[in-house]
Amino acid sequence: MVATIFFSWQYTFVNNALDERYSRPLPDRDVLALTEVDVPPEEIEVRRRMEKVGYFMGIKEGFSFVDRLLGGSGEYQLNERRLDSALGDLRAIAGSTPAHKAALRRVVAAVQESGKTPWPPLVEPAREA
Repeated sequence: MVATIFFSWQYTFVNNALDERYSRPLPDRDVLALTEVDVPPEEIEVRRRMEKVGYFMGIKEGFSFVDRLLGGSGEYQLNERRLDSALGDLRAIAGSTPAHKAALRRVVAAVQESGKTPWPPLVEPAREA
């Protein structure tokens, strides 16, 4: 007789990796410091890619209006390519498995529920996922 054991892993802030909402509010501390005990590993992967997108978005916002309007300097164009690559990576991971899709949707929903407006480049992959 073969016994099958099913594990129902429950994380600190998520009951199931496919949940699209947190089971309880996230802490006020740095959410990038969440561990695999707090959230599913797929969410950590998604958050790392979101952090990369945010980094390049921040650089983009630091360029002058003229650079952004005309696509000016080589540095600006290099950052645009890096941002496009980071967004592509986010879209790819968000669409790779149901758990990754749920993770991105969970993060975007939490931002919206907090009354903040998530960056449009992050909302789009959440809808597509």
